[in-house]
Amino acid sequence: LCVGFLHAITNFLMVPRESEYAAWTLVNGYALNHVTVSTHQLKSSIRDIANLNKFIEESGFKLNSEGGLLK
Repeated sequence: LCVGFLHAITNFLMVPRESEYAAWTLVNGYALNHVTVSTHQLKSSIRDIANLNKFIEESGFKLNSEGGLLK
């Protein structure tokens, strides 16, 4: 193995210990992976989680169905 590769691996293994967010960003870039919404604070019919999911999908966003849409 070359020295540069070992240096890169060492840095790669160090990042999660320093910042889980930084490690996630290195792996995923700035693409949105997940979000949390406090549906009980919404002020409309989308206050219900099923209606919120419907609204999100009708707005053109794809929801990950692995494990079920409602989590």
